[in-house]
Amino acid sequence: MEGYLIIYLAEKVIDILMQEGREEALASRRDSESKRIPYIHRFPVSSCEITSFIYSKLLTELMPGEDVKVVSGRCNNQAHYWNLVNDKVFDLTHHQFPNSTDPIFNVSVESLTALKAENIIDASDAF
Repeated sequence: MEGYLIIYLAEKVIDILMQEGREEALASRRDSESKRIPYIHRFPVSSCEITSFIYSKLLTELMPGEDVKVVSGRCNNQAHYWNLVNDKVFDLTHHQFPNSTDPIFNVSVESLTALKAENIIDASDAF
């Protein structure tokens, strides 16, 4: 059950950020000072850092027993952020990269050769 909840929460974060991004894009056309969440108007492009921290904050508050981490590193040689939840990759913005059409949920680290971790932060230390 908990595994399904973790995936469900990832999908909800994406839905909310996509909606926020659409609203932000419309608002920014009217008012250049409208930025509520940085870069979110281009979600998933350039929003991996904020998305990873939002997702980790949500999980640590709603599911405190889970092992949640924020990872910074590289994907296809570009700076990128994603999450590790119980040693599985959750990359809610992976679909911003060429040749990728979907986010990544609950996939083993070993099977993802494009992701190269450089720094791993325990989510409980991130806030």
